[in-house]
Amino acid sequence: MLSLIRYLSYLILVSVIATEILFRIFDPIGISYIYEIKRYFKRTVPHEVFAYHHEPNLQDTFQGIQTSFNSHGFRGPEFSPAKPADTSRIMILGDSVVYGWGVRYESTFPALLQDAYDASNESIEVIPAGVCSWNTRTEYEFFREIGSTYQPDLLVLVVVFNDIEPKKEGRTEVDKQVLFPKADRPKSFLTNMLEDVRRFAVKHSYLFAYIRYFWTEYFKAGGGGGPGLSTESPQWTDARLALDGLIRLSEKQGISLVVYLWASESELETNPILKLYANHLKTRGITTLTAPDAVRNDPAYRISFVDGHPNPEGHKLIAQKMRNDLRTMLPARDINQVEQP
Repeated sequence: MLSLIRYLSYLILVSVIATEILFRIFDPIGISYIYEIKRYFKRTVPHEVFAYHHEPNLQDTFQGIQTSFNSHGFRGPEFSPAKPADTSRIMILGDSVVYGWGVRYESTFPALLQDAYDASNESIEVIPAGVCSWNTRTEYEFFREIGSTYQPDLLVLVVVFNDIEPKKEGRTEVDKQVLFPKADRPKSFLTNMLEDVRRFAVKHSYLFAYIRYFWTEYFKAGGGGGPGLSTESPQWTDARLALDGLIRLSEKQGISLVVYLWASESELETNPILKLYANHLKTRGITTLTAPDAVRNDPAYRISFVDGHPNPEGHKLIAQKMRNDLRTMLPARDINQVEQP
């Protein structure tokens, strides 16, 4: 019996090690995204107003993509804070979708949009202002503090479902003690110990990361949809106040505003968070558009099973749709001075 137990123990150990090695080599569903995004956040720098930002002129590799940031802390070419004469400027503001996670900058939709304008000799400059996991509050605080000084004629705000989730860093209008209420009952010593073991295992093992991913997605999922599912929730209140601030600031400075909700048309009816955004923007009379249906619904346009960010082909579809959507939203002298392709 002891020999059998030892044999089974060795077999399990060898199987676990072999599985771990295979997952690290092949990573069939792209669990490496979890580790890479954590490393990315370690390279950001804190900001007292809008939580965090990229280090200016930083160069690094994230998710296997050589990445460089300009002196303003964004991906993309260098640009002058002052808008060039006889040029219309589009600022695209958002999170990892605008940043172009997992894709070379040349293949991101802001870069493709700029290429299209250049090819048709349109005097339009595209500034992508994307930082992974920025939310509506951080985006507004950045735009109020810095972004509006770049003098955009058109502001394109990209909203994803987790933009309602607050940050513990940076400025908020709703008190942070309300946004982050303390648990009524402290966890037991055993519960905390098991949680620490779980975090350690997931941090150092692809195998445990796989187990946690599928457990979370298929066994513990089914209910929530995240915080802020009510118009009265503090998370939505802070996001709504930031959104209203962005609208007021745009109107005050004569900047056209259009919002892209990171969803297909059908998703707006099933995603409670984006529905909150859509309904509120409608009451404020703000042009609201959606992502291409294929990018949201077809896995072929995702980077991996785990990583739902658009791949290069997905970015192409976004750029094509956005180019068509924005044709009439800039001054007529820039849009109509040349024949559109």
